[in-house]
Amino acid sequence: MIVAVLITSSIHNQQKCFACLDSGFSSISSEEYIFRGVILTSLLDSFENKINRKKIIFAIVISGLLFGTAHFAHIVTQGFLISMVQVIQVSAMGCLLCALYVRTGSILMPMLVHFAIDYFIIVRVGTVQKKMPTDPISLIVEIVFPFTIYLVLAIVVLNPKNPSRWKLVEQLSSKT
Repeated sequence: MIVAVLITSSIHNQQKCFACLDSGFSSISSEEYIFRGVILTSLLDSFENKINRKKIIFAIVISGLLFGTAHFAHIVTQGFLISMVQVIQVSAMGCLLCALYVRTGSILMPMLVHFAIDYFIIVRVGTVQKKMPTDPISLIVEIVFPFTIYLVLAIVVLNPKNPSRWKLVEQLSSKT
């Protein structure tokens, strides 16, 4: 339903609608599989029955940082400054997506949230951001606001004081 609402809300701009769909079906599914399904799960598996809250948060942060760093490849089309801002923002977004995966135990929820975030970014700035705002307030808002929102949401979703609700940990623990 979320996908249908997002698609119909941008139907007036067919080019952006197709860019959103292309992003959704190609990069998002592979990114979620690699960074949540493989990297995060492998990090958690490496703890061998000694999974605790600190190790899970460590795995989430590492996976998020790797996810953000992978987006530095956009330097070719966006330039250095915009790519660095994207790495910072996407690292925090990666932590949110990891938190969703740990909490729900399903890769589907991070995929849907990733699609929604990418959708709104593509509608707002297109597939390639060419320039950054120059005034200091806009620059801070552009960098700090999304980063903070993603991290706060990750903490709220994860609810670190209640790890008994982490479905992925239950699933991994039951495998051993």
